[in-house]
Amino acid sequence: MTEHQRQRIVEILLRLSSLLMTGNPDSKWGHKLEVLAGKDTLCSEDLRLQVKGLFGGMGSLNDIVLFHSDGTVDRNGSTEFDMLCSQLYELLRSSA
Repeated sequence: MTEHQRQRIVEILLRLSSLLMTGNPDSKWGHKLEVLAGKDTLCSEDLRLQVKGLFGGMGSLNDIVLFHSDGTVDRNGSTEFDMLCSQLYELLRSSA
């Protein structure tokens, strides 16, 4: 993984975290992604493996849908979230 790829992964993790915590400041997923993005001590391979582990299975990043405070689906936020998740996964796949 190049330094540019690592930096982009961290940027995406932070944006995903921000999207999750916008409507729910106590979002466990949001905090988890923020903490992972801040782990500067992880080697690139560990970061890749930990982030890749967030995909797949029940309750994974793939299952998240964002909602407004009134309970309606945040279509724009959810679309951006899905797009960023796809970019993140592709970065992980191409950095292997």
